[in-house]
Parts: sequence; C-alpha cells; structure tokens
Amino acid sequence: MALTRLSSLRRDADRMTDTAEESYTLPARYFFDPGIYQREKELIFFKNWWFVGHVSELPHPGSYLTCQIFDQSILVIRGADNVIRAFYNVCTHRAYELVQGKGNARSFVCAYHAWSFDTKGCLRSANHESYVKGFRKSDYNLPEVKVCEFGKFIYVNLDPNAVDLNELAGGFAQECRDAIPGYDDLQFIRRDRFEVKANWKVVIDNFLECYHCPVAHPLFMGSKDSLSTRSFDGEEHEYYSTHIMRSGRPNNKAYKFNATDAIQDGYIWALWPNTLFMTWPAPSNLFVFHVIPNGPESTLENFDLYTLANPPGETEMAMFDYHARIVNGEDVGVCEGVQRGIHSRGYNQGRLMINKERSWWSEHAVHHFEHQVWKALNPE
Repeated sequence: MALTRLSSLRRDADRMTDTAEESYTLPARYFFDPGIYQREKELIFFKNWWFVGHVSELPHPGSYLTCQIFDQSILVIRGADNVIRAFYNVCTHRAYELVQGKGNARSFVCAYHAWSFDTKGCLRSANHESYVKGFRKSDYNLPEVKVCEFGKFIYVNLDPNAVDLNELAGGFAQECRDAIPGYDDLQFIRRDRFEVKANWKVVIDNFLECYHCPVAHPLFMGSKDSLSTRSFDGEEHEYYSTHIMRSGRPNNKAYKFNATDAIQDGYIWALWPNTLFMTWPAPSNLFVFHVIPNGPESTLENFDLYTLANPPGETEMAMFDYHARIVNGEDVGVCEGVQRGIHSRGYNQGRLMINKERSWWSEHAVHHFEHQVWKALNPE
C-alpha cells in the first residue's frame, strides 16, 4: 500500500509541473481528502495572512472585530493609542471566549470570572489576585497575533515569524490604488454570505479563469466571439496574480454603464491564499471575496462591497446585487457540479488549457494558484 501511494505521488508530481504550458491540475483527492484538508490548515492557513476586514470597520479607539480561523478565534482592536493589535480571543485564566462579533469597548471583561483586559491586551485585574502566591498580572496578558494593515485592509497571521504582507505583496496594494480612483477613501458597505458545497480550491479555481464565462455566464459576459475582441492582460507574482480586461464592459443589461465612470476596465486580483478582489466599470468600487474553507467539501464565501459613497448610488448597488445573486449564483452551481464529479473513478487530473498569448480563456492563473498549493503541501 505504501509503495503504491508513493508511486501515485510521483506520478502526480510529474504532471503538476512548474510551467503552466505542460501542467495538469491538482490530483482529484486534493479536493476532498480529509487528510489533505488537515495539512492545509497547518501548512497554508496557519502560516499565511488571513483577511479580517477594512480599517473603516475600526473607526475609533476601542473598536474591535473578531474573526475565526478554523477553531482559532482572533480579536482585533484599535487601542486607546490608535494602534491596531490582534490577540487570541480567550481569557488567559480558563480560556473563556472574551467577545464575539464587532463593537467598541474600553476594556474586555471575561463573562466567566470577570478578569479584565485593556485595549493593549494587558491584564488589568483578576478577582482576588492579591491572595494568590506569586501572581503577576504581566504573566497573563492576552497572547498577541501578528497583524498587518495592507492596502487599507486588516490581515492577521498565526505564524509569529511571518513576513509582513506589505513586503510580500506591496505591488498588489499599489495596483489597487492605480486602478481605483479614491481607493484610500473606500468604505465598507455590505457583506453577503454564501455556502458552497465544494472544496475551497474549486471556488478559487473558478474565479481565476474566464474559460467558463461564455458557457456559465452568457447573459453577462457575452459569447466567446465578443470576449475575443477584448484585451486581457494577466501577470502572476509570487504572492498574488492580476487580470485586467481592457474596455471590459460585458453585454449585460442588468445595470447601466456610463462612459464617464471613474473605472472603465475590469480588474481581478487573487491574493494568496484565499482572498479575491474585483473592480468593475462603474463609479469607484471594490468587491472582496473571502473564500473560507468549512470542511473538505464545503466553503463559506463572504462577498463584500466597498464604495466611496455611503450609501452607494444605484449603479454600484445594482452591480453588486447582480454579481452577488446572479453571477455568483451561477458560479456556485458550477463549483458544486465540479465537487460532485471530482469523486469519479474516471477522473484524476485534467489538462490545464494554456496559450502563449494569455488570452481570455487561458488558465495561467489556475496553474499559478494550484502550484502554490502543491508546493505548500509538498515542501522539499
């Protein structure tokens, strides 16, 4: 059995190549195997930057957000000194969860035994502490988590040795600023949440290619002939990938476009490992898709809208509603169909469709993402 498994891994490695032109997809088991899912937690998600929210969600000293990275609850606070910090969201006495959701607080009092912590994570008081031999409050401060403000967004990383995200992918934040007028003034507007009965990598793969667009989204994207007349620019970096659809107005009648809109092209970015961004021709806007693994074959997808105006105008809201409910709904159906099929004994790996021109249908970005997964789970 062990020899057979080793031989299988070698065959998979040969077919998942460094160059997109010769590569196949990840092996089918990578999309449903519980053992691989557990390895992804440790080798990908507990070692890389996790999206929390936007700085506009922490407007004042004492503002806080919480997020869940699998079984790890994280608390992010704007302190009284205006510095953003992150901590494990548990009381250091008996591990009771301190807070949930978001809000504003001058201090955090545990609802179990009333231990109190300030916005720097320092233990302020513990009931009857003076009676405990050798008790030092400084020994029981909240354990810190690395936090980073990146392009006006907040990320955390459970790896204490993680390199700052601005160093890893600073070019991405600059691309957003170049593409979206008034980027630094965008505000969080709304979050829609979807459950997808598919592995998280199926969801990201689907986002990263337009080969499926004329088939899955004909009313929005148009035919393959209309897509072929547009300019598609794609580039892969170590930590993110970029796609630009020049003059990217689709044949869509769900909302109106205007030749004077601030954004005239379509931009798509994928930030490793599981945050996706998109801006579309309209007044300044940004969509953020946070793809959250929820089991080997289940994914939660947070779909956020950011605009300059709050409330946003009719165009921005019509565009967001159409993408969230119609286009994303079509993608959910596609992803769930793939997940059902990935178990077939007649399938193991598919050939990635690549052309040197990197046209609209080329799957370069899928290869870039899946190869990152492969390298993370199979370190040399």
